[in-house]
Amino acid sequence: MSFIQYFIIFMVLGSIVESRYSESHFYKQSSTKALNFNDGKTLSSWDVGFDCKIKNLAYEYTKKLSPGTGNEVELQLVFDALELGSVCNKTTVSSEKVDYPWQKNDLKEEEKDVTTVFVDKYLGRSNHNGAINKPLSDIQPGIDLCSSKLQASSTLKKCTVAVRFGTYEITKPLKISSNIEIKNFKDEKVTVSGFKTVKPSWKAFQQRNDLFENFNPIFEDISPKESLRNVEYLGEVANSEACQSLCVKMSKCSSFVYYPSSVKGFENQCFVRIDGVWNPIKTEGVYSGKKVNIFSANLAEENIDKVDQVFAYGGRLVRARFPNADPVVQGLHTTSTGWVPKADKWLPPKQFDDALEIHLASPTRNGSLFPGFQIGIGGSVSQFDPPRSYWGTKHPFGGGGSTYTVPSGLQYSEDLEINGRHWKTPGTGIVHAFQNLHWENWIYKLDNRDEESRTFTWTWGGFQGGRGSKNGGEWYVENIFEELDVANEWYYNESQKILYLMPNSSEGSNGLPEEIQIPTVTTLGYIVGSQDKPVENITISGMTLMGTQTTFLEKYMVPSGGDWTVHRGGVLYIEGSVNTLIEGCTFHSPGGNGIFAYQYNRNLVISHNTMFRLGDNGIVLVGESRLMDGSVGNQPRGTQILYNMISENGIWGKQTYPFVQSVACQTHLEGNVFFSGPRAGLNFNDGFGGGNSVQSNLLFNFVRETDDHGPINTWDRVPYLTRVADGLTVSLNVKENTIYNNFIINNYRSVWPIDHDDGTCFWKDTKNFLVYGGFKNYLGHNKISQDNVYVYPDRHPAKEAFSKLFCADTQGQTLGTSGYGDVYQNNKCVIGIQNIYSLGKCDINHIDMTIPHFANNQLYTPDGTVIIQCGSNQWNITQAQAHGVDVGSKVDKLPNDDDIIQWGKDLFGL
Repeated sequence: MSFIQYFIIFMVLGSIVESRYSESHFYKQSSTKALNFNDGKTLSSWDVGFDCKIKNLAYEYTKKLSPGTGNEVELQLVFDALELGSVCNKTTVSSEKVDYPWQKNDLKEEEKDVTTVFVDKYLGRSNHNGAINKPLSDIQPGIDLCSSKLQASSTLKKCTVAVRFGTYEITKPLKISSNIEIKNFKDEKVTVSGFKTVKPSWKAFQQRNDLFENFNPIFEDISPKESLRNVEYLGEVANSEACQSLCVKMSKCSSFVYYPSSVKGFENQCFVRIDGVWNPIKTEGVYSGKKVNIFSANLAEENIDKVDQVFAYGGRLVRARFPNADPVVQGLHTTSTGWVPKADKWLPPKQFDDALEIHLASPTRNGSLFPGFQIGIGGSVSQFDPPRSYWGTKHPFGGGGSTYTVPSGLQYSEDLEINGRHWKTPGTGIVHAFQNLHWENWIYKLDNRDEESRTFTWTWGGFQGGRGSKNGGEWYVENIFEELDVANEWYYNESQKILYLMPNSSEGSNGLPEEIQIPTVTTLGYIVGSQDKPVENITISGMTLMGTQTTFLEKYMVPSGGDWTVHRGGVLYIEGSVNTLIEGCTFHSPGGNGIFAYQYNRNLVISHNTMFRLGDNGIVLVGESRLMDGSVGNQPRGTQILYNMISENGIWGKQTYPFVQSVACQTHLEGNVFFSGPRAGLNFNDGFGGGNSVQSNLLFNFVRETDDHGPINTWDRVPYLTRVADGLTVSLNVKENTIYNNFIINNYRSVWPIDHDDGTCFWKDTKNFLVYGGFKNYLGHNKISQDNVYVYPDRHPAKEAFSKLFCADTQGQTLGTSGYGDVYQNNKCVIGIQNIYSLGKCDINHIDMTIPHFANNQLYTPDGTVIIQCGSNQWNITQAQAHGVDVGSKVDKLPNDDDIIQWGKDLFGL
C-alpha cells in the first residue's frame, strides 16, 4: 500500500467519531452537572463581590500556568469550578491553543524503520514488521518488537512505539521495558482503555410507580405555587391520585409530591421533579411517588469476571444505592448530599489480640514531641498489607491519638425509607461511612442486614483511612438490587450475569444506551524493575488512559505515621525506575489511583497531564524503609511534578489527594493546578528526608467533605535515618522544605491554607497568596512564614468546631519539644477582627520558646488596632513590641479590594 493510499484511508477512518470516548463530552458532563447541586454553597456569605475578584485572579493565573494537556476544554473546567459563570456572571474568555511537544511527534523519514515501531488499530496486522506502511495492530506487540530491536542492536539507545489514531482496548496491563517511548503519532488522538465495550440486548424488566406517605422529594426551599430549576408546580388538584396522573402523563416527570389541605400554605398543590433525583425528606402529611422503569441485559457471553462500574451517556453511571446520589457530583459539599446524616448506633469494634509492638530506643531526635520510632504489627491492623501501622500500638501519639479500630456495623433509624423494603441478597451490599471526626471514610463489604433490629454488620473493610474510630458519621449503602429506582442507576447480578439499568429518559427515545463500557483491569501499564536492576529511560506521552476498575475493597497499606492509607496500584504503576517521563496524558475517571510510584524511583517526571474524576488519589509516591532506616534509598527521590491539572479526586476514598507522598523526598512540584477534592490538595504524610519544594501552584476547592485540614497538609510523627540533609551522613536530620509563590484559596470546610500538623518541622513558607486562612503550628517547631499575603483568615466557611480565624495559630506547645523555632515575619495579614493571633500556651517567661518570632509584619484591621493575647496578658501592638513580639510590625486600616488583588498580581507577575 502506498503512503497516499494509507493517508486517504486514515482520513476516512479519522472522520469516525468515537462518541463513547469523546473527551469534550466527558468534560462537559462533569463541569455542568456539578453546578446543578452546588447552588453557591461554597461561597462565604460576607462578600460575594470580593470572592469573585479572588477567583477571577485564580482564573487568570491558571491561564498563565497553562497546565494540563492543552485541551481547550480544560480551562473551562477551572472556570466552572471557580463558579465564575454561575455566581460571578463572568463570560468565558477563549484561550489561545498551546502547542506542546507531544501534540506534534514529528519523526524523520530516515528514522522510521530503524528506531520506530508503528501501531495502527485499523490498518495494523499481527504479522506486519512495524513500519509506517506495515503497522502492528496493538500496543503490547509494538513494545515487544521494540524490546527485540534494542536487544539485537548494540547501537540503538531508544525505540519509539508510535501509536496512531484510535481506541485500544486492552485485557491485560501493558508491560514496558527500558529505553522505550510510547507516543501518539503527531496530533492523532489515541486512547488506551481497560474498558470492554458491550452492546447489550435490552429487555423490559419492570415498570412501576412507587408511592409513599410522609416523604417529600423536594428537599430544596420552595414557596407555594412556585417552580424551581428542577421542580415544576402543576397547580391545585383534588387528591394525590390526580397529582400522580399528571406526573404519569409527563415524560420528563420522575417523581411527584401532593400537599393535602391539611398542609398550611400548600393546600392541594401538586409539584413534580424533572431531574430524576429522589432524595426525599421526612414531611408529615404529604403524599409522593416516583416512576421506576428497569431494563435488563444478559452479559453471560461477554466473559467479564467483575462488574464494578458501568459507563454510558458520556460518564460513569451510578450503582444502585441508598440514599440516591451521583457520587461524581454530589457529597457533603452539596445541598443534596446523598449520605444518611447519622446512624442510631455504631456497633462495637471486633476484638483483636494485642499487636506486636516495636519501639526503637535509639536513635531519637531531641527537641521533639515525636522523638522515637514505633510501630505495631498484627492485632487490630491485621487487615492492612503488610499488617503493620504506627496506629497499631496501644499508645500512638498525635492529635486525638488512639489505637486503630473501626465499628463492626451500624444500626439505622426507623425513620428511613429503606425500612419498608426487603433486600433479598444484602450480602452484595457495600457500605460507605465517614469517620465521626471526618478525617477519613471507610468502605465495607456488607455481610448481613437484620431488618428487625435495623442493623448492618460486616467483617471486611474500614482500612481506607489510617486512624479509625469506634464511631462513624454519615453513611450510604450501594450495590443493592432493591435500591435500583432512579435514572442512570444499575445493578449487576453476578451469579446470573444479568445487568439491570434504569435508563435516562432524556438521552433518547427510551434512554437505553446502545453501547456500555465496563472496566476489566485495575492497571493499564506496569513499569517494574528494582533498586539493583532498574528499568530506565521510559516515556509515555500524548494519550488518554481510561477504564480501570475500583480498588477500594482491595488491600491497603499504612506507609508511615501519617493518617493516610493507600492501595498499592494505579492506572500506571512504576517501581524500580530511572528517568521515566509521563507527559501530556489524560487520566480519565480511574477507579482508583492515577499514577503510583513505589520504592526505588529516580528522576521520575510527571508533566502536563490531566486527571479527573479519580476514585482515589492522583499522583502517589511511596517508599520503603527498614523500620526507621531509609538510608539505603529504596524510595522515590528527585521526582518532578510539573504543570499538571488534577480535579475531582476522591469519588470513593475521602482521605485522598491529587498528590501525596510517604517515605519519599526531594520532590519538586511546580505549576500545577489542583482543585475540587474531599481532603487536601497536597499531602506530605511524614517528614522523611526533606528537600521537597512546592512552587507556583494553584489550589482551591479542597476539604470539601472532611474537617480539620487544609489544601496543603504535612505530618511528621516518625523520625527516619537518611543521608538527605548533607548528602553524606546518615542522621535523623532533614533538609529544609519550601513552599514558595503558591496561590491557595482556603474555601469549603478547610481551616488553614497550609496545615502544618502533628510534629511538622523544617518548612519554609514564602511569598504565597493565602486566601481565607492563616499560619498554623501544631505540636511541631522550626517553621518559617515569611513574605506571605494572608487574606481574611476570619472569613472562611469551615465548621465552627474547627474554625481558626487568625493570622497565625499555634497550639500544643510544650517547652523544649514543640512551639519553638517558628518565625512569622514580613507578612501581610488582612483580617476583619482585632484579635489577630491564637497563641495557645503562650508563656510570657519563655516567649521565644512557646510562640513564633513575630516581626516586621504589616497588619490590617477594620480600625487599625490589634489585640495580642499571651496567656492572661492582653496587649496592643506597642505593649506587645515591648515584650519582643511583632517588633517592627505596623498596623493599618483595611485596604480596598483592588489593593489586595494587586498584591496577588505582583506575586504572580500578572
